[in-house]
Amino acid sequence: RRTIWLLAIVLLQAVAGIVTLINQVPFNWALIHQGVALVALGFACAHWRGTKGAYPLPTDIRFAS
Repeated sequence: RRTIWLLAIVLLQAVAGIVTLINQVPFNWALIHQGVALVALGFACAHWRGTKGAYPLPTDIRFAS
């Protein structure tokens, strides 16, 4: 399910970029394009981390004295 969301965000990013270029780079569309890029990057990082599973538990290291 995360992969579908990531695909949707990336497609939204592509559409925003195309609309930005077609309209000769109006400032509001450029900001939308950059904002979606930040969301896409954050979601891609979270998606990558989600594929790695849970963090390992801390281990108890005992030193001999």
